[in-house]
Amino acid sequence: MNLGGRIKQVREELRWSQEELARRAGMPGKQQTIQALEMRDSKRSDYAAVLCNALGINLQWALTGDGPRWSDEHSPAPTGYRVEEPPPAAADEFTFVPRVYGPMLSAGPGRYAWKQEVVDNTHAFRREWLQAKGLHTNECRLISVKGDSMSPYLQDGDIVLVNMADRAVKSGEVYAIAVEDELRVKRLVRRTDGALEVKSDNPSPQYPTEVLEGAKIERLNVIGRVVWRGG
Repeated sequence: MNLGGRIKQVREELRWSQEELARRAGMPGKQQTIQALEMRDSKRSDYAAVLCNALGINLQWALTGDGPRWSDEHSPAPTGYRVEEPPPAAADEFTFVPRVYGPMLSAGPGRYAWKQEVVDNTHAFRREWLQAKGLHTNECRLISVKGDSMSPYLQDGDIVLVNMADRAVKSGEVYAIAVEDELRVKRLVRRTDGALEVKSDNPSPQYPTEVLEGAKIERLNVIGRVVWRGG
């Protein structure tokens, strides 16, 4: 069974029609795309990530069959739930967050912009989930992870959702930070002596911990806290 077969399996378990899945994925009118994906039992699709988010399943499991089936952040709809005629609000159940590319540019104190910001419809988030976590789409950005310095927590090519409204450092949490024009994703740890450790989760010696003290801490640009991660 490939991607198309796993998408179909979960959709049928949830008793959703292809049209319903398209609506919930923010793809109204594209049920034929889902039908083609399922009929071919395809290995890949440009819509894989958004369909997995709608179904509440892990992208890795959908693509390979490996790892946990259900996403930690998205719980599946109750088994047996069926919507013959989706309510008008169903199409508004999900929303998209801008994804950023290229070098980061300062846009004033505490504000940041990137060379390119687009809503590319690759990752849909339930509005209810965002609201429960106090997140607002205009304050969040999706950022691609490069390299393996944060492995195993983050892998090269992963996507993280960053809450730019949450910049106060909580020890042990993962943040997007800016070093000049370079964007990094690191774990920040406060020490008892007041210093701040900028840590990589990868224990390899090639990723040493950087210790910031005094004025260096003040010059650290914290973009926001990582609140979700996905493949």
